[in-house]
Amino acid sequence: MSTGMKKELTVTAFESVQARWGVKVQATGDDGTAVSGIELLSGGNGKSVFAVLADKFLVYQPNGYGAPKQMFSMGTVSGENVLGFSGSAIFD
Repeated sequence: MSTGMKKELTVTAFESVQARWGVKVQATGDDGTAVSGIELLSGGNGKSVFAVLADKFLVYQPNGYGAPKQMFSMGTVSGENVLGFSGSAIFD
């Protein structure tokens, strides 16, 4: 397996980028190539972007015993984009 890291993730729909930080990782193996990354962009126009490139996006919260508990996930199931929650969802 080969891996590579690059400090660039292209986000196209953003004008006037004045500050940028990001990480992109890529791994190639027998089953194909996996690419993931994260990028933060800030512009002089008062706008910002937080971009994530991944097949699956997870957020964890410590459960009080040091082990993480999955709070929600985003991904694809049968070709459809899905959002899954663990616990209650409160919308205001």
